[in-house]
Amino acid sequence: RVARTAAAMADAGAQAYAGTDPVADELHQELMQQLTSLLAARRHATHPDGGDHYATGTGGASLTPAELLGALTLLQGESRPLPALPAAVDTTSAIDMVQHLKDELMAQIRRLSGASQPNVSGTDEDTIDLVGMLFEYILQDHTIPAPMQVLLSRLQIPYLKVAILDRRMFAHASHPARKLLDQLADAAKGWSEESDRDHRLFDKVKSTVEALLEDFDDDIGVFERKLTEFTQFVEQNRKRAELAESRATEAARGRERLQNARRQAAQEVLSRINSRNLPTLLRGVLTRPWANYLVLIVLRQGADSPEFRSAVHFVDDFVATAEVPQGAAAHQQYKNALPSIEKHLREGLATVAFQDPDIERLLDELRKFWRQQLGEPAPAVRAPEPAVDPEAVLGVAPDAQPAIAEGAPDVDDDFDPGQMSVDIDAGCLQAVRDLKVGDWVEFIDETGNRERAKLSWISPISG
Repeated sequence: RVARTAAAMADAGAQAYAGTDPVADELHQELMQQLTSLLAARRHATHPDGGDHYATGTGGASLTPAELLGALTLLQGESRPLPALPAAVDTTSAIDMVQHLKDELMAQIRRLSGASQPNVSGTDEDTIDLVGMLFEYILQDHTIPAPMQVLLSRLQIPYLKVAILDRRMFAHASHPARKLLDQLADAAKGWSEESDRDHRLFDKVKSTVEALLEDFDDDIGVFERKLTEFTQFVEQNRKRAELAESRATEAARGRERLQNARRQAAQEVLSRINSRNLPTLLRGVLTRPWANYLVLIVLRQGADSPEFRSAVHFVDDFVATAEVPQGAAAHQQYKNALPSIEKHLREGLATVAFQDPDIERLLDELRKFWRQQLGEPAPAVRAPEPAVDPEAVLGVAPDAQPAIAEGAPDVDDDFDPGQMSVDIDAGCLQAVRDLKVGDWVEFIDETGNRERAKLSWISPISG
């Protein structure tokens, strides 16, 4: 019950982070009173005779705060220096350090005082326990990476000294020491070695911890100064992170817009040609340069624009030229349509960066085909023309892929767990669907490597 109330205090402290929420502050003070009562009840149940946890039972005087602070200062000196970024971290050992700090503290006091069993007042014992629970809470928070947990765990002694010097640290979430710890833990949540290649964030947290271990004796003002300094760093880091997120979001948005435009272009073209046995040249024009032209129109003007409707109408007219006209009227209608088809094709090809010589070569090949459809003789030439490869006319390398796939795409091409080779638990799938922008996710690959990432964008198109 004590641990649960301490955890509730930590959550309430996070909610009252700026110290400006009177409701959260009132809740925080109420939880503090409950926690103090619970600790007293636990101590009474453990020592019904009224003795303190470390009392000898002989009625000796309890240690003064100054004596406790002196012992803590010696332990604080033994906590330096901090190691560099570890390759592997044993979080269990850090938790053990928190749990055994009380024993280490008492061993230090025994060495200083010469007493085999020095007494600690109930209030001081509660303070030691509270600080211990606070840091156990941090080290059991899996949203904080293990290397950061190890760094933060080194602050237990300075924070125990603060709690002894200023009891308001627990009662007020706006206390500088509390706010600094909150900010350090919050910044640590977003850290990973992959995203902090230059160790900028890690080194800042480390230097802050080192400064507190080095500089803090009994001047609580050092926490205020470090809070101001770290807040400025976090703000600068936040702006850099927001810029990186913005760039990543824009890149993802651009990729999806392009993918969606390709899907729409493919649907319009393939729905008109898949049921027909078109000549290679005509099919190549539609699936390569004209498909790219459709994609470009979708990106610039949109699929509902008159330009897009006109470009799709061209596909129908162009496909119709594959049919041999029957009768004089159809023959004349076929010939009348060709100038408009040439005009639109020339404009479309120029838009997707076809050079004039390439456009003329392609149109020459198409004119030959159209004359053949009309039954007209080929124009006389001075020398036999070599056979022209349609792919070469389209300016396509032999190993190049078509602009659109030959299979009809699915409009709602959303994630389908049924297509996966592994089963996905429905609860896990729902957890993914419930993710919100700003949530942190930890990815674990096949070898156990972990990488943290923040969800910065959810597509409005695919979800």
